[in-house]
Parts: sequence; structure tokens; C-alpha cells
Amino acid sequence: MSRGRRLKVCTRGWTNLDIARANLIEYRFAEGDATRFPGLAAELVGLPVDVIVTWGTPATLAALKATSSIPIVMSAGDPVGAGLVASLARPGGNVTGLSSQTAGGEEKRLELLKELLPELSRVAVLSNSTNPYCVIGFDMAFRAMSQRRPDAALVIADPFLAHERALVAKLMVEHRLPSIYAYHEHVVAGG
Repeated sequence: MSRGRRLKVCTRGWTNLDIARANLIEYRFAEGDATRFPGLAAELVGLPVDVIVTWGTPATLAALKATSSIPIVMSAGDPVGAGLVASLARPGGNVTGLSSQTAGGEEKRLELLKELLPELSRVAVLSNSTNPYCVIGFDMAFRAMSQRRPDAALVIADPFLAHERALVAKLMVEHRLPSIYAYHEHVVAGG
């Protein structure tokens, strides 16, 4: 989801709940640069704020490292696996929120690829190794994928890859790789 769309959805929700009218909301965006998360989290903690809302595992990890007392409401892939919460049922600590982990999501996308490409035998997986817990240059990643000659590519659900969706789509087309994505926005960007 684009920053503008996320912001519009949140603002609409906060307005409906009368939160936006009664409170000051501080926004910070890393603009696709995960190295900015620790500084942005520290800045919010220093204001101070009453709650921090994050999207994605790297942003949530940075916020958790910056504070153990300010509540953090997150949306992350596998918060238990990333060590953000003790369990989904009883998160404990100062982190709560939503898991965007869908059981079998990647497997289902692989099944769809197999239906579309019955001769499929080799699949490249594009992921972000900093999430959870790389940014390898896209040119290097696509060069490596092309050398291995996959039949298709699976793009893992990840905020960084979603931010870079136009570049990912462009490189998939340039390398003639059929691909499947977790987010609708990748398709809209040309993927």
C-alpha cells in the first residue's frame, strides 16, 4: 500500500474515532531506507509520544529497541518469529497489533504460478534479508536470478519491496520473468 493511501486510511479511521481532532499526530517515514528506522524511532521517543504505530518488522524492531515503555501498535509479518511479541494471543511487553502473516500465503502463490505455468520447475524468490531482523542491489539480485534461469519469480510480502515495486516490476519485465506478488500495488505498478 502506498504511503499516501496508508495515510489516508489511517487518517479516515482516526477521524471517525475522533482521535485526529483531539490529538496531535506526528508522522515519520523512512522513504524505503530501513537504516533510517532507528533514528526516526528515537526521534518519536524523544518528543515524547503516547503511542508509536509501525508498518513492517524492521520499523517495529527499531521502535522496540528505542523504547520499552511507550506502546507500539504494529503490522508485521511474523511478530513471534521476529521476537517482537511472546505470542499472538498474549503479546506481552509494549508491542501489540496485527500479523500480516498468512498461513500458506507463499505456498498458495506458488500453486497459482504452477497453474499458470504448468512446466514450472525453478522459481526465484525475491525477498529482503533485513526483514526480519540487504539491501542487496536489485541489479545484482536480478543478474543472479537470470544466471540461474528460473521459470518464474515469487516476490515475498515486504514493506521495502512494496516501496520499490515500480523498480521490481521494471526489472521483472526486463528479465522476462513471470512473477507473482503478495500485494495488489505491485500489479498496479506493472508487475
